Amino acid sequence: MSTHRNTLLALSLACFASSAALLAGCGSEGTLELSIVLPEGQDPLAGVDQLSLSITRQSGQTTAQVKDSQSFSLELEAEVASEISSILLEGLKGGKLVARGETPRIVLRPVDDAFKLLVGPAGAFAGLRPRLQQSGLDPASAVLRGLGVLFAGGRDAQTGAPLASAAVYDVFEHRLVPTTPALPEPRAGAVAAACGAECGVVALGRRSASELSTSLLRYIGGSWRSYDDGLEASQRREGAAIAELSSGDSLVVGGLSAAGVAQATLLRLSPGSSATTPSIRALASPARVARSAPVVASSGAIVLIAGGQAEGEAPVELFFASSQSTQVQPLSRGPVPASGSAAVSLGDGRFALLGGQTATGDFIADGWLIDAVAQTVKHVPNALKTARAGHRAARVGTQLVVVGGQTTTGLAADAELLGTDTLQGVGTTPLQAPRAGHWLWSIAPGTLLVAAGAANGDAVELLETFQSGVTN
Repeated sequence: MSTHRNTLLALSLACFASSAALLAGCGSEGTLELSIVLPEGQDPLAGVDQLSLSITRQSGQTTAQVKDSQSFSLELEAEVASEISSILLEGLKGGKLVARGETPRIVLRPVDDAFKLLVGPAGAFAGLRPRLQQSGLDPASAVLRGLGVLFAGGRDAQTGAPLASAAVYDVFEHRLVPTTPALPEPRAGAVAAACGAECGVVALGRRSASELSTSLLRYIGGSWRSYDDGLEASQRREGAAIAELSSGDSLVVGGLSAAGVAQATLLRLSPGSSATTPSIRALASPARVARSAPVVASSGAIVLIAGGQAEGEAPVELFFASSQSTQVQPLSRGPVPASGSAAVSLGDGRFALLGGQTATGDFIADGWLIDAVAQTVKHVPNALKTARAGHRAARVGTQLVVVGGQTTTGLAADAELLGTDTLQGVGTTPLQAPRAGHWLWSIAPGTLLVAAGAANGDAVELLETFQSGVTN
């Protein structure tokens, strides 16, 4: 059955009678029309016998409409008070969740509006119709919450030359939109950060085979603008890692200088806003260890930094924004990850560090739970079913989704699901396009986007989405 493909899920929204709503014009009504977007070559809603459409608010309140039918016309009436909310569609078959889609968190208002809802198979990956063409390898990327995911620059897979292409994956229309014009200059090995809901900044990296970049590039209103970065030549680099802090600024760690030397100097990127100029500066205290290509994860004002160190140096540091400095965090047990690990925040001051490679090139299957507040580390041998490096991990509810990477036999064909409390495996699910060195972004509650990366030396153009397999 496919009648739902062009059917709208209509949500009738009325103003909630609160003082805040009165200021916004309480008494008005509107209809938000959601049209369904399906993955390429799949119809996860085929055969479902129950549909649930719900609005989940930041306050925890949920308004839902459930229909025991294979008809895909579904309406939901709700009172809203300009509260941040998301809209969730779940499809069940025989009581089992088989299809799911959720919007990004948005402010619902009683006005007429329309956008698209991406629905995919629950607990699985699915390929999307848009292709990330001309992005090359290693584009800079950042999530712009009011727009989508920005991809900027990268390296040509054949020549290694920096690229000037850029595009945005629109999370409300689920289409890929090239920025026109492209970047003011080519950029490879850069970092990116959001400077507002629809604003992004690209920093550092290489602009040619012989030169590092000397400018910040800001994308807003469909166009790019260039600013001098104000850094000393010795502070510029390529291949750094970036982590957002609770202040809105970002910490930039590691990377290689123009001479190929690993960097210890820490940089702070202030992305600014649509009305203010972005800036980047060096912090007074360097990291404890120089790192070439570290991985990072942030939790509020704390950043975990791992890998990229020379042999014999500490593999893990913690950065504390309160002191603007780092401290070494010993791992105590297990192999020493030198590169290619995945780091992810668990949202409560704890971090998970997974896999990677040792200095001698051995792939690692172990994991570590690192509590930055209690200053404790729990080593979890063989947390991963398959030892890997160059993968990414993201938290979806009480699970970690570990995606991609290189293994002893080639690219990892399956993603692994781990429990956040124990790092014990709870399942695997196949990827549509195995890859390493990619991006993994949360684009909506329970929804991940896999993009870019490499397979056999070529850039991967296929975009993939993952939907949580847990019923709301």
